[in-house]
Amino acid sequence: MIIGAMLLFQQGIIVDETNQAGDPVIFILTMLFGILFIASFIFQNTKKRKG
Repeated sequence: MIIGAMLLFQQGIIVDETNQAGDPVIFILTMLFGILFIASFIFQNTKKRKG
């Protein structure tokens, strides 16, 4: 999650400096990583409470 967020941040800086368009795929992948991270955290907590 941290690596994906750092990649998105660094790409934003590079794109801003070179006046180019950003890559929407990296943004979507970062959002998917975030959703999966939160889902796995919730799943682990519910699993620990049951057992």
